Amino acid sequence: GSASFESLLKQSCLVRRVVCLPCWGTDAAYLTVWNARVADSQKGCDASSSPAAGYCSVQGCNCPALRRSLHARMLQYCSQECFEKHSVQRQSTLALHMVDSTGPGLQFDDKRHFMDISCSKKQGLP
Repeated sequence: GSASFESLLKQSCLVRRVVCLPCWGTDAAYLTVWNARVADSQKGCDASSSPAAGYCSVQGCNCPALRRSLHARMLQYCSQECFEKHSVQRQSTLALHMVDSTGPGLQFDDKRHFMDISCSKKQGLP
């Protein structure tokens, strides 16, 4: 989609479900299911569901991701805790993408491994 479509989607809809798509490559890591906003009170809600930002890769965590892997874009996490919980699945994903994960492996806070995708950084907010 385009930036204008993404903007329209965030203004008029709320994300209801996120489904991981681990075999779709690194650019289509998940599917989002949206519903139209039904009340005026929802119009001011921040739809922290930007397809550009995404959600944490840990199953059951619905938090917006703060960091995304530079080696496999489908790996994105909201916190160090979720990064650690997802260790076994991350190793499988990296192997699927033929990324060598032997040795010390990926580090959540290392800019060579993960990029910041938080909305506040994108919008120039503190």
